[in-house]
Amino acid sequence: MLNFTIDLAKKAGEIILSEKKKLVVEKKSRREIVTNADIAAENYITSRILEKYPNHHILGEESFIKTQDYQHSADLWIIDPIDGTTNFAQGLTEYGVSVGYYHNLAPVVGVIYFPEKNMFFSSQISRGAYLNGNKIHVSNKKDMKDAVLGSLFSYDTDENMIIFDISKKLYREIKTIRFFGSAVLDICFVAQGTLDGTVGYALKPWDTAAAYLIVKEAGAVVTTLKGRPWNIFEKELLVANKFIHPQLVNFFTQILP
Repeated sequence: MLNFTIDLAKKAGEIILSEKKKLVVEKKSRREIVTNADIAAENYITSRILEKYPNHHILGEESFIKTQDYQHSADLWIIDPIDGTTNFAQGLTEYGVSVGYYHNLAPVVGVIYFPEKNMFFSSQISRGAYLNGNKIHVSNKKDMKDAVLGSLFSYDTDENMIIFDISKKLYREIKTIRFFGSAVLDICFVAQGTLDGTVGYALKPWDTAAAYLIVKEAGAVVTTLKGRPWNIFEKELLVANKFIHPQLVNFFTQILP
């Protein structure tokens, strides 16, 4: 299954680069967009999965059905054809294809491919996390005052005002914050030790499903901001190494209602 998922992401990346040559951008809301590449890549991934596993269910960003009960799907694929669509449409390279497979809501396989960075992250439960075939691990930084963290945004103005307020308070306690505009890139950067952690608020399952397994297998601790157990339908996310994570939980417990 891992090789199948890797092939899906790789082929989807090729489709995205091809569709980029004739880019069409449409608005989903004031700040959220979708492109022809998003749709073509998700259609490809979906058709390949259902061809091989006709009884499996698919939760994709562009095909999401609000009324469907995904939480009771025994075999669930969670797809974001382009995480970081705004980056992609602006000509930035910080975007990726994300494909995760869950059985009874437990992660089994996670693959994320960044087509313009030649970065291929992959993981299978209990087998570690890899970047381009090389095993990766989170950082070993001990003190949050030395930490470089990522912060993730949504498309909702009110939600982003909360995120800005959290980030402003957090900035005083750490070394610095980076904003990349892609949830999967942030989380993968934690997995390889480039970032020491990342903070998310108002996230969707397709933002985190594949990346969660990768970063967990790389040694990270993953919870909500106040340290509650995390699942793919949680909107909050706190990812960090085992040393910094409890310090961040203590910080968020103090500042959040």
